Amino acid sequence: MHVSAPSSPGIKSLRQIRALASADRQDIVDALESAGPCSVRELATLLGRRPDALYYHIRVLREVGLLSQSSPEENGERGAVVDLLFRPLHLVYELGDRANREGVCRVVGAMARSAQRDFRRAFRPGVAQVEGPARDLWAARCQGWLSDEDMHEVNRMLSRVLSILRARQAPTRTGAKRREITFILAPLPSRRSSKSS
Repeated sequence: MHVSAPSSPGIKSLRQIRALASADRQDIVDALESAGPCSVRELATLLGRRPDALYYHIRVLREVGLLSQSSPEENGERGAVVDLLFRPLHLVYELGDRANREGVCRVVGAMARSAQRDFRRAFRPGVAQVEGPARDLWAARCQGWLSDEDMHEVNRMLSRVLSILRARQAPTRTGAKRREITFILAPLPSRRSSKSS
């Protein structure tokens, strides 16, 4: 999930935004975004979960209009197949709408908590690589003063990272391992202006 993409309508509905304030549901939509349509069993395998742990979340995502689900009869042994109704999924930020701001901040909070849990789980020998060109565990925080031109370059780079992750579908490629990136980019208003808003 990300912020803006002209090729899809974007998520404005408060019900949809609230449905995504769950790390489990974010995992489901992210997996479907990169892997494409999946049976619940296939999706559970991709996520390392039991299928029965996904049914409730799939139902919520269907009810708010983010997922489609075919009937089991249409797919034979594969069973019911779920897919996103549009991709890429992205939240529409409406800065002047308080309900939208609160909903989006809940989604971002779930992302940040999930990233922290994933980092903690991976911070063990034999799970992560922390050096060299194949490094896959890394956290950093940095502040700087950027011009509009700098921001254009940062946004191009972040968009490229998202494109690379989305293009690597399912674990069919040799040596492919499921990885995630979560980032938060924000302007830093002065303390005085943030208190007055």
